[in-house]
Amino acid sequence: MTDNSLLPFSLPSVERKKITAAFDGGRISSDGGVMLLALADRRIGIADRLAAKITDRRDPTRVVHALSDILRARILAIACGYEDADDLDRLRSDPALKLACGRLPDSGHDLCSQPTVSRWENAPSLREVIRLMRAMVAVYCRSYDKPPASVTLDIDDTLDVVHGQQQLSMFNAHSDRTSCRSALANQVRLVLHTAAYWLMLTVRDAIPKPQPLALAEFATLRARLFKIAARITETASRVRVAFAAACPEADLFRSIARSLQPAGP
Repeated sequence: MTDNSLLPFSLPSVERKKITAAFDGGRISSDGGVMLLALADRRIGIADRLAAKITDRRDPTRVVHALSDILRARILAIACGYEDADDLDRLRSDPALKLACGRLPDSGHDLCSQPTVSRWENAPSLREVIRLMRAMVAVYCRSYDKPPASVTLDIDDTLDVVHGQQQLSMFNAHSDRTSCRSALANQVRLVLHTAAYWLMLTVRDAIPKPQPLALAEFATLRARLFKIAARITETASRVRVAFAAACPEADLFRSIARSLQPAGP
């Protein structure tokens, strides 16, 4: 069967020259900035911390995707704007996301699929979910050099829409992102979205304060720094990531990458 996404299509002519287009450009990613998020994850180790709180009962000899890699792929995808796990069925072969998860873009195995992610979103027990939440609290506490004088918790759960068959859903009967039938699975999703928040915050904190994006909303950061095209080429000895020469945030991107780079050789 022909893949319709590869078929060429026409665009309006420019100066009497015909324009055709097709999704056949090869190893190009629309999320090249995910590499900055990967550096943030290396700095705070959030995917590894969360994976350590969940018991992995799989046979180690048959494991293809480590639990930390599964969570990392999901968290990075969320940070890039892909809220639904279904998107990983396409993104699992994205060369930039594979690199961000520590896999080579061509010779490395593809990332996990949506069913794998969904199984792990539903796998943690109540005790494990509690440990996941405590791990997130620990990440928050470590973000301060010294304890703050006070902390204000501004919580409003009335805007969180849930699956129609959940307990107490009669108060809010809308099928959106916290749409699992299990309350525990919804809590796991909340943890993963919070982890994505921390990665984006870490990247924003690396922006020098005189820069306008140092105080930008996350949606703006995503559009200006993460959703940028990159051609990724793997050879026998190296992987080259080529961003657009006209990228308006090229200098800032380079500065953030240097700032988040781990110390040492």
